[in-house]
Amino acid sequence: MANKFRYGGSQPECFGVEASLFSWLSAFPGASIEKLRRINQASTSSRHIILAITYGLTDRHLASVNKLIIGLMVARHKAGRMHDQRLEERIEVNLKALHRAINALVGPPPQGAGEAACRSVAGRSRLER
Repeated sequence: MANKFRYGGSQPECFGVEASLFSWLSAFPGASIEKLRRINQASTSSRHIILAITYGLTDRHLASVNKLIIGLMVARHKAGRMHDQRLEERIEVNLKALHRAINALVGPPPQGAGEAACRSVAGRSRLER
């Protein structure tokens, strides 16, 4: 099934979690994918957070993406507070897989965005290590 919003036109070569996330995101309606593209294009500033929250209030598909991202970020924060570096790294791998799946679906974010949007701030627990 070709989606008119899909960047590249077909599923990228990815495996495991990333492939599952890509398949899940690909099943979203076209309007949701277009909103996801707008969020991704705004990822060089905090505007993408406002867009994600706003769209998530009216679009259940984007609300589920928001819930997944927030859940992963909270879990990563808790792992950091417990000094469980292995768990923190596994969660980070899943966050990056989600970002790659989104990029494969809607196109890459503008130059300079990278994956900094979901990086955690060095908190007290990291400074104490």
